[in-house]
Amino acid sequence: MSDISAAKLSESLQGPLIIDRLGELVPGLVYVFDLVERRNVYANQSLSDLLGYSPTEVAALGDRLLATIVHPDDLPRIAEHLARVQEALPGALLEVECRVRDAGGSFRWLHSWETVLTRDEQGRPRRLLGIAQEVTARVQMEQELRDSRRQASESEQRWRSIAENPFDFVVVVDRGYKYTFVNFVAPGLRREDLIGKAGPLDFVSGQDREVIAAALETVFTEGRPASYEVYVEVLQKWYASLAGPIREGDRVTHCSILTREITPEKLAQVEARRAEQQLRLMEMKLAQAGKLEAVGQLAGGIAHDFNNLLTGIAGVVEALADRFEPDDPSSQDVDDLRQAVQRGTGLTRQLLAFSRQLPVERVVLELNGLIEDTSRMLTRLIGESIELSVLRSATPLFVRCDRTQLEQLLLNLAVNARDAMPAGGRLLFALEEVQIQDSARREHPDARPGRFAKLMVSDTGQGMDKATLSRIFEPFFTTKPIGAGTGLGLSMVHGIVSKAGGFIQVRTELSKGAHFDVYLPLVDAEAEAPALQSIVRRGGPETVLLVEDEGLVLRVTQQLLQKLGYRVETAARGDDALAMVQAGVRFDLLLTDVRLPGMDGHKLYQAAARLRRGLPVVFMSGYTDNVLAERGVEEAGAAFLQKPFSHDELAAKVRAALDAAKGQPLLQDADS
Repeated sequence: MSDISAAKLSESLQGPLIIDRLGELVPGLVYVFDLVERRNVYANQSLSDLLGYSPTEVAALGDRLLATIVHPDDLPRIAEHLARVQEALPGALLEVECRVRDAGGSFRWLHSWETVLTRDEQGRPRRLLGIAQEVTARVQMEQELRDSRRQASESEQRWRSIAENPFDFVVVVDRGYKYTFVNFVAPGLRREDLIGKAGPLDFVSGQDREVIAAALETVFTEGRPASYEVYVEVLQKWYASLAGPIREGDRVTHCSILTREITPEKLAQVEARRAEQQLRLMEMKLAQAGKLEAVGQLAGGIAHDFNNLLTGIAGVVEALADRFEPDDPSSQDVDDLRQAVQRGTGLTRQLLAFSRQLPVERVVLELNGLIEDTSRMLTRLIGESIELSVLRSATPLFVRCDRTQLEQLLLNLAVNARDAMPAGGRLLFALEEVQIQDSARREHPDARPGRFAKLMVSDTGQGMDKATLSRIFEPFFTTKPIGAGTGLGLSMVHGIVSKAGGFIQVRTELSKGAHFDVYLPLVDAEAEAPALQSIVRRGGPETVLLVEDEGLVLRVTQQLLQKLGYRVETAARGDDALAMVQAGVRFDLLLTDVRLPGMDGHKLYQAAARLRRGLPVVFMSGYTDNVLAERGVEEAGAAFLQKPFSHDELAAKVRAALDAAKGQPLLQDADS
């Protein structure tokens, strides 16, 4: 990256030029840091949203910025990094990783790539341009991986120390396999009952007896030493023995057996194997998390663009539908287009649910009632050859989730089970309340302690092998033939459950069916009553300020609103819309996209509401990539319009927001 002058950079930062544009285009956290004044001079919206600091708060920190937000343990690393920056050649790229405190007091790990943006007249670095990415989940998983490796190493050390212990028992047996000497006897036994009367074969049975007999036969017939391990049932202990010949002349007359207890060693070996398995499991989960994160970002971006395209197409289809009578032959073509848009909408919702970027309307739901309602649809879906059973929990189970997403989760699990039972079988949905302990994180990194609703979904189908089980949540992975599935069903289930704060565990074996345990956090609340539906296609004479940066979406939405009788003022940028409000443009409702250039829809609403108290608002978006937009909608008490939307959905949301605001005059001065 070539250097540019401080003057040009300063000029750029005055308006939406180089750095602002970079902050919009780069999918990361962009900032500019002044090395001389030791303060931040620019941060893009993504960085502000992540850490929760406004530009004003960052500016107020001044040269105390690093000491305030960087973790104290990481300050020496930052100091060393800044020293390297002073020696950096033009165009050099430097990396650093540290913990940064957000506005809520929590620390997040950031990985930054930095380069010198400007230098002073002596060529010394003046300002840094940085692009960062949050890597908190990766760092936590790597720490757990290191802990698993340490436990495996400790288990190996314990095993070695036990293996080097001296022998415990020394005995001699004759050719009749009877004891002629014992150094001491175990508790409960007497020496006189052993010498000449008993032997090693009297204390074991089955395969262990055959092992000892084979070792003694080797010693007496071949004159060679032999070793063996056996489990003594009466003592419930493991022993390792080394048998060797005792000769008189050339003939082996006796056999000496040196024995030591290896029960702790055996237990240590089991522990070491368990630690090794845990280590492998953590490595697999770390790799899986990386793949899901990367493909999730790709899926979210695709769905965002596709939803905007579908919104425009849906608007054109609505306009065409109004031109034809129901009996017109061309109306069938319009219906086909409408169905194609609906299928595209379903696909994008699957992509967004997988990528955790689906705008949701979370309400409190009672799971028993939801599954009862959904079971009728599931029965038709899975067919008569599969018997569906639903077991309710003993008590109501309230969770805060998006109803459509939960229905889609049940649908996908049912379809997955149906496809695993082509010849028919049994499918069970069961609910219960469980308490998750902190130790559950050892088995599942996403688990956290607390009260959860546990949804158990079991089938009697074909089951899965370990290779298939390890990939079932991968996007686009499917064992079905081409054309029989997208491979997004279980990926979408994973995304929905993770977004709701839960986790999934799966148990399965080939020919023994599959068992999915879905955990959703419980809330202490009563189920919310569903909102009454707004009257479809009812418009009015009011004026709507429509803010949308996609030209096709802006045009068709404006046309649909005008058909409803509304007057429409339009803007393509958030800052342009705010300028219209400040200039006194009169309107009755703000209809704005969430993601806008210049100023996002939530900040536009906040600024406009300060000027016009009681301003009704409807947010719309193809997706939201951070919790700010969702939290903003909840804080404003606003309606949300999911793209792509129909004419009826647009009419209902706008009319409901306007009717709710009646009796609340919009004042030009919010303080008056």
